Amino acid sequence: MKHGVAIAVAVLAGLAVWMLGLAGGYYVDPALFPLGMLYPFVGLALAACSLLVGAVYALGCLTLFFMGKGRRYLGVALVALIGPAIVLAGPRLFGAYDAFVYRMKGFSETDYQRLAADIMAELDRRGVRTLPAGHDPLTLKPVPIPQTLIDSHDLLAISRFPLRVLAKDGGVSVMWGSGLTGGYTVAVSLNPEPLPGWADDLRQGDYDLPVTYIYSGVAASLLP
Repeated sequence: MKHGVAIAVAVLAGLAVWMLGLAGGYYVDPALFPLGMLYPFVGLALAACSLLVGAVYALGCLTLFFMGKGRRYLGVALVALIGPAIVLAGPRLFGAYDAFVYRMKGFSETDYQRLAADIMAELDRRGVRTLPAGHDPLTLKPVPIPQTLIDSHDLLAISRFPLRVLAKDGGVSVMWGSGLTGGYTVAVSLNPEPLPGWADDLRQGDYDLPVTYIYSGVAASLLP
């Protein structure tokens, strides 16, 4: 009974690691509120639990199987390896970035074009290239993204993570992330007929980050 509980814990821990990663991508939150800075430690602890318990029990059962103690130990070994298999293979089959792309596909091309136009209008009105921007000369406080802009576009309100919008050549980018956690970005071209590969600069050179074209004028990627 105790062995069955331990193996179940390993499998559930593996599933929890995978689900946490998918949730971080779907909710566009690399730190997955409310875990914050604890998120990577929680993920590592769950992964270590699944890998260690699963591998130890699988090795023990395989040893008993080869010693001729019974075929049932082979079946138990395979079950014990489910947790480690999920930890190692789950994110490769469908990971956090895939969940992020899936969420981004939930918005129409019209939504993106309207968002890009409103962002450019706001940046032009303030005379800046990015928001939040530097410091207001009167209040000495950072110039935030207007709440009215966020409230009028569901895409800008889907995450609690730090948000930044900026103008780029021929379009805009929306970014969620920080230097500590990395993050996600979606770029929108203002060109009605964008050239093939127009967003390949999102690969960030040597980082060779993935770029997914959701529509001809909308691309999603990771932040390093």
